[in-house]
Amino acid sequence: MNFNRLTILWMIFASCAQANTDTSTPVWYEIEFYMFKRDAASDEKWPDPTIIPLQKNAFNLMNSPDGKILRQHQWVAKTVTVPPKRFDPPYLLSEKSLTMTTRNAILSKNIRSNHVLHLVWQQGILPEAAAVPVVFALGEDFSSKYQQDGFQIQNETLKSSEPIHEIFGYLTIYLDHYLFINLDFMLRKEGTKTIRPLKTLTGLQPQNSTTDVTFLNQIPFQQKRRVRSKEIHYFDHPYLGIIMQIRPLEEQPAA
Repeated sequence: MNFNRLTILWMIFASCAQANTDTSTPVWYEIEFYMFKRDAASDEKWPDPTIIPLQKNAFNLMNSPDGKILRQHQWVAKTVTVPPKRFDPPYLLSEKSLTMTTRNAILSKNIRSNHVLHLVWQQGILPEAAAVPVVFALGEDFSSKYQQDGFQIQNETLKSSEPIHEIFGYLTIYLDHYLFINLDFMLRKEGTKTIRPLKTLTGLQPQNSTTDVTFLNQIPFQQKRRVRSKEIHYFDHPYLGIIMQIRPLEEQPAA
C-alpha cells in the first residue's frame, strides 16, 4: 500500500516537473548572427522541392517596426527602445551591439563571399518543447518565374500566390542543460534538371531519351549542434555559411 502511494506521488511529481520544464522561465541571451553565400560549383543532386511547413509560433525579426538595413546586409534597430520584459518576444538591438566584423579572423577568411545578413538580438531561451523559432525569408523572390515545384511557369494559373524566397528557414535555440542551435534552411538556386519527356500519343509513356530543363533547385541546410555561450560557432555548407555567437546577459530582464 505504501509502495503504491509512493509510486503515485512520484508519478505526480514527475508530471509536474515535466510541465514546469515546458513552461519554465526563459533565460535571456544576446545572439549575433552572420550569414553569407558563396559561388561554388557542385555536382551533387538535390531532392525535389518540398513546401517547408510554416511554424505558427515563429518570430520574424525582419518585420520589426524598429528595424532598418545598414550597408545592405546589416539589419539593426533604429534606436534603443524600452528594454524587454522577461516573457517578451525576441528584441532587435542597435548597430552598437554588433561585434563580429571583417576584422575578425573567421570573417576575413570569407571576405570575398557575398554577405546576406548580419544582425544581433536578445531572446529568452526555453526548453525545446517551448522554444520560439526565428524565421528568415531572404534574397530574391522567384515566384514570378518558377512554380513551387521548381519548374518554370508555363501557365499564369500555376503562378504561386506565395513568395518563393531564395533563402527561407528557421533558427531555433533552446536549452536542455546545454544550449542547442537547430538550423533548418532551404536555399533555392537556379540550375537544370534532367527529365524524361512524355509521349502524348501513346498513353503518356516515358521516352528513353532525356532532356535538361531550367529548374529552381531547393538545397537543404540543416544542422543541429550543442554549443557553449560566448564561443563563436561556424556552420558550413557548399553554398552558405553561418557564423553565430550566443552571449549571456549580465542582468536578466525584469518580470
